[in-house]
Amino acid sequence: MTVSTQHADELESTENEVERIIRTGTIWFAAAIVATTIALGSLLSSGWRPSRLPEPEAALFWIGAALAVASLAALAWAGCPVLGATLKDAARQKVMSIRGGVVLLIASTTFASLAVLLSPA
Repeated sequence: MTVSTQHADELESTENEVERIIRTGTIWFAAAIVATTIALGSLLSSGWRPSRLPEPEAALFWIGAALAVASLAALAWAGCPVLGATLKDAARQKVMSIRGGVVLLIASTTFASLAVLLSPA
C-alpha cells in the first residue's frame, strides 16, 4: 500500500466520515437556526403574520414550516455525538440525516418563501 493510498483510506474511513458529518451537521444546524431566525424575525417584526395569507399560500407556508422543523431535527441528529450504536449504524444514520436535512432545509425555504412572495400585497 502506498502512502497516498493509505492516506486516502484514512480519509474515507467510517470513523473519519462520522466525525466530518458531526462537524458539518453542527455547522448546518447553526446556519439553519440563524437563517430561519433572521428571515422569520424580519417578517414578524414588520407586522406580517401567516394568518394574513390566502388559503393556497397559507397551506404552502405551513408545509414549508413543517419541513423546516423536520430539517432542523435531521441536522441536529447529524450533529449529535454517537451514543448507543455501532459506528457502522451511526454512519449510515448520520449520512441519511445530513443529506435529508439539507434537502428538507432547501425545500422548506423554497415553499415558505414562495408562499410569502406569491401572496397579494
